[in-house]
Amino acid sequence: SVTVSGTITNISDRRIHQITTRLQVGDAVTSAADIRTALAPTANYTHGDTVFTPVPGTLAPGQSASFSVTADLTGPDSLRVTKPGVYPLLVNVQGVPDYSPTSYRLTVASMLLPVLAPPGGSQVPAPGTPAKLTILWPLIDQQPRIVSDTGQLILSDDTLAASLGSGGRLFGLLDAVRQASQNSPALLSSLCFAVDPDLVATVTGMANGYRVLSGPDTTVPGTGSAAAALWLSTLKSLAANHCVLALPYADADLAALAHADGTDLTQLALSDGAADVRSLGGDTLTTVAWPADDTLDTRTMTGLAGDGIHTVLLDPTSGIPNATGLTPLAGFTGGNAPAVLPVDPVTSEALAPRVDEPDVDTQGIAAQDGLAAVIYRTAFDHG
Repeated sequence: SVTVSGTITNISDRRIHQITTRLQVGDAVTSAADIRTALAPTANYTHGDTVFTPVPGTLAPGQSASFSVTADLTGPDSLRVTKPGVYPLLVNVQGVPDYSPTSYRLTVASMLLPVLAPPGGSQVPAPGTPAKLTILWPLIDQQPRIVSDTGQLILSDDTLAASLGSGGRLFGLLDAVRQASQNSPALLSSLCFAVDPDLVATVTGMANGYRVLSGPDTTVPGTGSAAAALWLSTLKSLAANHCVLALPYADADLAALAHADGTDLTQLALSDGAADVRSLGGDTLTTVAWPADDTLDTRTMTGLAGDGIHTVLLDPTSGIPNATGLTPLAGFTGGNAPAVLPVDPVTSEALAPRVDEPDVDTQGIAAQDGLAAVIYRTAFDHG
């Protein structure tokens, strides 16, 4: 069976009565394009024959109620899922508002449901050859912050301290890997940390003590030294002997530099960045580039080839449609062209927070969708 638990909040100005919930599924996806369709608001959920489950009580405006709805995979009033696959799943919530003669759909939450072994059905065999899939785990700050690093480090602001501390964005990104790898150490072999060298340099300086601008000519002590030291230590322990991709320094736009004849700046962004990232003790990739915003053209690739870049990560929609492996860049005439390795747009889009259902747990659903997309790629996508 499948059980979904959650909370319903009445954000309307009417009391809601006779609230019911139901799980519905659509047909299993059969292609990467189907996953995009399954994540769209127009997805079809008519595969099963489940029934609505009552949620006790009524909800006044502003009130919330917890709920739990369950549906069997097979049997009467079930989802009728008898074969392995990745299915679009819908949580359908209906109710009767005050002054309404009938029940209305109040809200929905849709996600992907991977099923590897339904009751009484076949089981997905382990693939003979493991899928060639690596998860890039970006650790990037929002903007450069170093004002001066001669003597004691001075930053433009201290907001990075909150991001590195418990509950912050960068803390959460790293702590998620730490917790998951404790239970599954092999997880780290499927991850590659994509690290902005500017972030490493900034956090290293913060850990050694730093100050923050408080006026045109005045500074105050920074508050994030302890958080920076802990974050940096955690990153080093996780990255040791594992894949680390050095991004261009401060996420520099390589295409813009190439068109501005900024060859020296490009070399600095690549070589100085790689030097900072090597301090993490990982297996640093120095011949691979991941351009900002997937911006690439022949001129940029010519420059990268001269800087020792052999492989470029790129979204297939940026010029290499239908590519499934290392692909030469079309139109390149600069000699030894770097090969293009496609970033999987299906999994990337599934992991992105949904914008078509703004009143749901977007992060939780994105995690579910991303997991299902990875399972589809590794267990079902044999193309």
